[in-house]
Amino acid sequence: MFHRSKPKHFSLSQWHSVAAATASSFFNKKLPTLAAGVAFFTTLAFFPLLAALSAVLVASMSPHQTESFIATLNSALPKEIGSLLSSQLHNFAQKEGSNVVFALSSGAVLLYAATNAVQNLIQSANESFALKETRSLVRLLTTSLALAIGGILVNVVLAGIMLATPEVLNSLGVPHGLAQALIVVRWAMAALIMAMALTVFYYVGPNHKQPNWRLYLWGAIAATLVWLISTAIFYLYIHYLADYTVAYGFFASVIVLMIWFNVSAFIFLLGAEVNHKIGRER
Repeated sequence: MFHRSKPKHFSLSQWHSVAAATASSFFNKKLPTLAAGVAFFTTLAFFPLLAALSAVLVASMSPHQTESFIATLNSALPKEIGSLLSSQLHNFAQKEGSNVVFALSSGAVLLYAATNAVQNLIQSANESFALKETRSLVRLLTTSLALAIGGILVNVVLAGIMLATPEVLNSLGVPHGLAQALIVVRWAMAALIMAMALTVFYYVGPNHKQPNWRLYLWGAIAATLVWLISTAIFYLYIHYLADYTVAYGFFASVIVLMIWFNVSAFIFLLGAEVNHKIGRER
């Protein structure tokens, strides 16, 4: 039951209680295990997304732009991820006539895989909020599909923002001045989009009936900040320190993706826990 006190009026002891309760849920609710399940289904959805985007990009660029874009990706990204993206682009560049068919078929597989990933995330979020799923199968599938489509769009935009280095933007023909402006604001844009997306998920996804979406903004902001910091640290670690190809060879890109998806899913579930504990404290 929610009372009238607002989180912004919490005392220091109340915030300490929220933090302590959230930390205890790390083991009590097995958040790492739940996050691993979400990461698995997200990985299954990633590859049809990559195929669909690669087909669209190759169809919209000239061969020279494609090669320039691939070279820029390889220089800007960790080699495990850069090699994965460049190999997909090369494959579709060699199948120019069938890109539309590949894009449509990949899109259908993507919707199915992404819907499954969202359903798993909803189940995990229900665990975080200590809720039981009582919605009908049709409503749950409709909610999952809508969130999956929204999640795909959000991830495409976020990927574009994260890849928006000056070299990548210049290879796509973006004017130098606009490219520099985008570099300055891209992290703020990513934070805003992610916070909004997580707030919508926390409000719509789990099986609760709270009328005010602002109640879920606190956990979304906390998760967004932790996610951005973790993503930056993970990027620097992969790009400059780690070499997963030595241990995993051809599968290095998949391993790197699954680790990042696992960390991201854990952070998102942690944000759900923060919202749940704030609700109990109120």
